[in-house]
Amino acid sequence: MPRSKHNAAEKLAILDALRRSHVSVGTFARAHGVNSDTLTASPSRKQVPTMSRKTTFEERIEIVEYVTKHKHSYTEAAEYFQVSYQQACSWVIKAQERGYKALVDKARPSQTSGRVDRSG
Repeated sequence: MPRSKHNAAEKLAILDALRRSHVSVGTFARAHGVNSDTLTASPSRKQVPTMSRKTTFEERIEIVEYVTKHKHSYTEAAEYFQVSYQQACSWVIKAQERGYKALVDKARPSQTSGRVDRSG
């Protein structure tokens, strides 16, 4: 296996920049001239759930703030709140780009009766 041309401090700086960039590993690697293989997780990385549980709007805000205000990683947030890494990342990006209103669940509200109100 070839050795990386980056020392440990440089690798940590690159990974920190990647975490803050909110772009894909491949996009980041191409933009910064680094090998994307050096940015991927090692096999010993702790696994987090791949399926998200149902969350409330308030929980999504709490997850976003856990990452942005308290400087935790997406992996830490996913593990702590028991949601997927991808979902935690998605909520943070949505909130940063469009504000907390982007975290509102767009799923159709459950109907309490079989009737549909067609007036109006």
